[in-house]
Amino acid sequence: MLSVLIPTHNDDVQPLLMELDQQRSELDTAVEIIVWDDASDQLTSESLQILTSPGFKQFRSEKNQGRSTTRNLLTGKAKYDWLLFLDADTLPVNPDFLQQYVKSIQTEPRLVHGGISYSEQVPDKEYRLRWAYGRRREMQTLERRNVNPHLVMTGNLMIQKQLFLDLNKDIGNFYGDDLLISDRIRKKGIEVLHIENPVWHLGLEPSDLYLSKLLESDRVRYALESDGTLSPDLTRIQQFHHRYKWLMPFYRVCYAPWKEGARRNLIGENPSIRTLDLYRLYHYGKNI
Repeated sequence: MLSVLIPTHNDDVQPLLMELDQQRSELDTAVEIIVWDDASDQLTSESLQILTSPGFKQFRSEKNQGRSTTRNLLTGKAKYDWLLFLDADTLPVNPDFLQQYVKSIQTEPRLVHGGISYSEQVPDKEYRLRWAYGRRREMQTLERRNVNPHLVMTGNLMIQKQLFLDLNKDIGNFYGDDLLISDRIRKKGIEVLHIENPVWHLGLEPSDLYLSKLLESDRVRYALESDGTLSPDLTRIQQFHHRYKWLMPFYRVCYAPWKEGARRNLIGENPSIRTLDLYRLYHYGKNI
């Protein structure tokens, strides 16, 4: 028995709901689907209609709470012990997506991560950075994910209810909050079962907005690292900055003349992920 939990904010969640509804109709296992609307301007009429069908539940926050808080609210409404968190702007790649998760429960894991995929089709210019970053950094093979198994994304994650409440406790609402959950998984020595069961990530932000969100997440990440909440070696940018912290003032002086050109590249037609790495390193820990 499985509770599928979907936080949404201004997303067209209808395609995801229809696909999940079709897949669960082919299962013998009971599956409930719960959507929590985090103060969206509006949901599509199609989404509202399908949410009135049996097996769906819908809740709404009148004031924006953020994804972390919304996930806790969803957990409180789930009636089953196994939770499957999905982002609203995703769509299962496999036609037996739910079946694979249900089958994996038989191996008695505590946490199962399915992975994420991005289309090969190049999007419009204004969305290139998000798409390129997703394909280069987030879309990983099963073998690659098992190298650092503690790193997970809650946009496609099945987990036991009590374990999730423990891992998500006292996490603020900021972009990149999955890092704190991943860090706690590693610190607690929790084994993660990675399977080849990805979702398509469909929601692409404009490049300038996504770049701002990355820099804000880095600012919060550095603050959490500085106060001991987050391990300093969880991600590559942290590892490099921590190891060569004494060089950072010199690096910033040398890189400063190039930063505006780097930004133009990142919001342009052919963004370089290597340029993004250097641009983020320039800002990491700066004026914190």
